Amino acid sequence: MMNGNECILIWNGDPIACLTSNNLSENLSFLNTSNRTSAGALSVIPVANSYTISFDAVFVEDLDMSWQDLSLATRLMQLGSWEMTGVEIAGSGYLSSLNIVSDSGGIITFTGEIIGYGLIVPRELFYNVWYQDIDTYVDNLGGYVFVN
Repeated sequence: MMNGNECILIWNGDPIACLTSNNLSENLSFLNTSNRTSAGALSVIPVANSYTISFDAVFVEDLDMSWQDLSLATRLMQLGSWEMTGVEIAGSGYLSSLNIVSDSGGIITFTGEIIGYGLIVPRELFYNVWYQDIDTYVDNLGGYVFVN
């Protein structure tokens, strides 16, 4: 059994500050099909997979990867890298939403969502490819891959 505090969400190399929860949701998109021999019965074919990662955190000023850093990445529409410790997976994505919540007399919290870009891979196989790496070879754990 794994404890929830062993599953830390990391964005662009830094843990999200004061993270209270995170959730990975994977989905399949399907194409509806039917033919004459199925007598109108519907069949489906999987055509694409997608995923989102939602998270909640406590707002604390002047910490790495707190609300301020994440809001800048959201505004700049930058592709970033994410990792999840504990379950040891990683990938790329865009911060698609970031919401700050302040209740009168309570602590300030924020929530966010990452929309996945590409595949989810084991953390030990993940390598970051940034915009400046386009049209170059990147070391993929001993094998080189061309990024275009």
